[in-house]
Amino acid sequence: MTRPLRRSTDAAPVRRRPDRRTARSILLGATTMLAVAVTAACSVSPPDNTSVPINPSVSGPALVSQYPTVTLTQPRDSRSPGGVVALQDPPTPVDPDLSSVGVSIRRIVYRSTSGLDNSPTEVSGVVVVPNGPPPDGGWPVVAYGRPNSGIQPQCAPSLFGSMLGNAEVMANIAVSGYVVVMSDYQGIGQSGPVVPFLDATTYGNNLIDAVRAAHALNPTVVSTKWISYGGALGGLASWAAGDRSVAYGQGLDLLGSASIAPWADMTGLVDRAVSGTLNPAQYSVYIYTLQSIADSNPSMNLDDYRSPYARSIWPTLLQCLPTARTSVEDIGRAITSLGPDDLKPNSIAAATFLKSRIAARAVPVGANKQPALIIYGTDDQVADVGPTEAAITKACQDGQRLFVVRRAGETQEDLKADQAVDFVNTLRLGGGNVTNCGDRP
Repeated sequence: MTRPLRRSTDAAPVRRRPDRRTARSILLGATTMLAVAVTAACSVSPPDNTSVPINPSVSGPALVSQYPTVTLTQPRDSRSPGGVVALQDPPTPVDPDLSSVGVSIRRIVYRSTSGLDNSPTEVSGVVVVPNGPPPDGGWPVVAYGRPNSGIQPQCAPSLFGSMLGNAEVMANIAVSGYVVVMSDYQGIGQSGPVVPFLDATTYGNNLIDAVRAAHALNPTVVSTKWISYGGALGGLASWAAGDRSVAYGQGLDLLGSASIAPWADMTGLVDRAVSGTLNPAQYSVYIYTLQSIADSNPSMNLDDYRSPYARSIWPTLLQCLPTARTSVEDIGRAITSLGPDDLKPNSIAAATFLKSRIAARAVPVGANKQPALIIYGTDDQVADVGPTEAAITKACQDGQRLFVVRRAGETQEDLKADQAVDFVNTLRLGGGNVTNCGDRP
C-alpha cells in the first residue's frame, strides 16, 4: 500500500506530518469516497518482482517552517488555457491535516479545454503552496489526480474543507517540498459543461492547466517543473496528463508521472454488464459512465442500458452526497438494491455503441516521452486487468517510456505502491529515466 511522499534526508522534519496513512485516500475504491469506509487493510502480499530504480543518496533542500504566508495574487486573466478566472479562500474549516503543516491554500477557477469537442471551459481546483522561501527556480509542482467523487457539480472536493478525503494526501505531498494542484475536473465544481467522466484527454488537459494556473499565481515561488501523480480515476488523469504534455503542455517542464491502479480503459464494464457480472464496486462507476456518455450523445437512450427499476431510482444512484431528501443510507441502499439485470444493455448494438464510446476516452492519448510509472494489481475489483494491460501494451508500442509494476493477486484496496513515492522523488532529482516496456512483467 502507499505511503506519504517524503524526501530522503537526514535533517529532522520541521513540518508536522499527518499521522494517518494515505493508502485509502489515494487508492479509493470504485464508487465515491463517501460510500466507502476509509480503511487501510494490508493483506499478505506476493514478493516484489519488479523494483523501481531510485537514487536515495541524493536529497533536495531541507524543509523550512515558521515563515510568513506565501503571496499568491490573482494575475490578469490571460483568457487562454491555464488563465486564472478566480482566486478564492478555501472553504472553512480546512482539514487540520492540511491547514496545520505550514502551507497556503487557495481555491482557483481556471481556463481549460474539453477533450470531447476542444471547446474552452472553466474548471475549479485547489492550490497548496509551502510557506517560506522556495528553492532556486521555485517549488516543483505535483499535479495530483484525485480519485472519483461523483459527476455532479456539488461533488467537487474544492467545495469542502475536508477536500472530500484528499487533504491528507495533499499535505504529505506539500511537506515533501512540492506545490500541489488538485483539479475538480470539468463540470464538477463549475456547472455548465458536460462532465466527461473517464475522458482521458479532458482530465489530462485539466491537470496541465491547473499547473499553469498555479505557476501564474506566483512565478517566482511556483516552478514550471511538474510531475503528475494519482490513483484509480486520478491514475487515469495522471497518465493522461503525461500523454497530453507533448501536444498541450507547452511552456511547462514535465519531469514524469506516476499512476497507481489507473482506470486506464474501462471497456470491461460493458462486458460485465452484458454478462451480468458487474460487482458492487463497479456499479456507481458504470452508472456515472452511462450518464456522462448519454449527456454528450443526445441520440443515446439511457433506457437501453437500465431496467425500469433502475430508472425509477436513477436520481438517487447519481447522488454523491446526502441532500435534504436523500441520506447516505438511501444512496447505499439504492446501489445495493440493484441486480445483474438492472444495468444490462438490451441489445448487442447498444453494448457495442457504449463500448466504443468508452474506448474513445481511454489512454493512451499522446506520445509522452518522459518517464511514467504504472503500478496495478491483477485482481483490481474496479478496473479489469485485461483492458489495463492492453492500454499498457499500446503505450509501449507507441514508444512511451513506461516502467510497469504488476502486482499479482492484489486489488485496488490492498495494492502495494510504496515504489511510487520513491519514483516521484527521484523524478524531481533528475532520475527515473528507465523503462521496462521491452521486458515488462
